[in-house]
Amino acid sequence: MRSRLVLPVLVLIVIGIGSAIGYGKNLTHLLQLQPMPESDVTGSLRGGDFRFFWSEGYYVARGEAVRAYNRSDIVALPPMPPVNPGSHLSLYPPVWFLLVEPFGAMDFPTAWFVWMWGSVALYLAGVIMAFRREIYAVPLALGFGGFWLALDFGQNSVALAGLYLLVLACLPKREFPAGVLLGLAALKPHLGLPIPLWLFFRSHTMAILWAVLAIAALVAASWLRYGPEVWHVYLGEVYRPLKRLADFESVRPERMISLYASLRLWGAEAVTALVAQGVLALVALGMLIAVCRRAWDPQLPMAAAVVAGLLVTPHAYGYDLALLILPILVLVRRAQKRGWEIGDFEVFLPAYGLPFFTAYVNEATHLPVVPAYLLLFLYRLRQHSLQDRD
Repeated sequence: MRSRLVLPVLVLIVIGIGSAIGYGKNLTHLLQLQPMPESDVTGSLRGGDFRFFWSEGYYVARGEAVRAYNRSDIVALPPMPPVNPGSHLSLYPPVWFLLVEPFGAMDFPTAWFVWMWGSVALYLAGVIMAFRREIYAVPLALGFGGFWLALDFGQNSVALAGLYLLVLACLPKREFPAGVLLGLAALKPHLGLPIPLWLFFRSHTMAILWAVLAIAALVAASWLRYGPEVWHVYLGEVYRPLKRLADFESVRPERMISLYASLRLWGAEAVTALVAQGVLALVALGMLIAVCRRAWDPQLPMAAAVVAGLLVTPHAYGYDLALLILPILVLVRRAQKRGWEIGDFEVFLPAYGLPFFTAYVNEATHLPVVPAYLLLFLYRLRQHSLQDRD
């Protein structure tokens, strides 16, 4: 049997640090060590989607949670750029307000500073806890393009990646904290649709129970704090984001990563695109089940669940690829342990750089490059699960 390549750890560290420096030079407005200057609040778009989140929190912190679902009220606040009110259509339930309320109680520059650095801290804590023995993990995480894209957008995908990484560190032995963390991660449920399937097929019964109880506690807390009226308003408004996706209006399609979005960009009708998305979802879930049944490595099934989640949902953007840091590090750890194969390089190299350039790739090709690549990634994880039986 021929020997396989094992990369020197220094090579991985240099890749991570070099990539981080490259992104950092072009995104100097990020990771500042002081709050945003007032001139940037009104004269730039720095903070990105966090401006929406802060505006929701602003009303919630003042006892007016219902107004957080009013698009006209949201875009009227000073931190918001001049946008079409129809572009703000929140998918987040009132449970989300428990998180954004403290930020809304702060002034915007301070809130952005805390949000940004808090997200980075949670992200790095997850990397360190899940890969404490791999000294290349932190450099690779800091140089990952998906991390910088999500941070630049002011999105919550960086923090969500941190939560998933902490779950990875907990399982299979510590199901109580893993379940609670998954309950918190359910604040963005459309990216974790295959998570229950993974937990079921890996027999993480107590993690499922604690996740359900954590979600129930969050729902109860939001109901008690904000009252039933805000839930009624949410249920009346939640169809709007779904309609926007179906109509393919105000969704920034060039930044989306789903097969549904790619086919709509190509001119397909909504029904045709959804059917194709459904077929892809079934294929992805089938591959996930195969990984869950065959893998001995306890990290491999969760890595597959994260990739499958990005394949299943029709509503996902380039910044959501920040979640790929988990399967990337799982793949690198396995390749370093077992030896790199061509298939590992074919998955790792695009995964590391593609997320940051998703919009450019979509605009240049108008082809489903990202979903095709994600399917290749999931297939490679399935191959690794078969190797566990060798």
